Amino acid sequence: MPSFVRRDAVARKEWRRICPMLMKLGVLTKADGPALSGYCVAFAMLAEAQKEIREHGLMVRTQVLDKHGSAMQVARKNPCIGIAENALKIMKAFLVEFGLTPASRTKVNATPLDDESQILSGVDDMLDELSNYAN
Repeated sequence: MPSFVRRDAVARKEWRRICPMLMKLGVLTKADGPALSGYCVAFAMLAEAQKEIREHGLMVRTQVLDKHGSAMQVARKNPCIGIAENALKIMKAFLVEFGLTPASRTKVNATPLDDESQILSGVDDMLDELSNYAN
């Protein structure tokens, strides 16, 4: 696991959750480290944005200057909504690549693994290999 994923608790947890699933589906290879990292980082960005939206709401109050230079409060869309939308787009792009959406699942040509020990062994090997590329 790359160090920048390892340092983010949410990204790290998602990496550990999704790796076995992707291995079982037979779609994860050593070459997929950057894509998997990108997905996990986007997942963490979404989680952080959602946390901010829950804490501050969909609208936030901000101070602006009117045409006379006087300060006034206005309500604006929380900027974290845009961050969440962008993270969802990034996540969807990676999920499609891995065949994890209903429409894309039929287009991915992979050999699923059935043996649980083979999957776990493969995940361990994959994690070792992928950790080398971004440390």
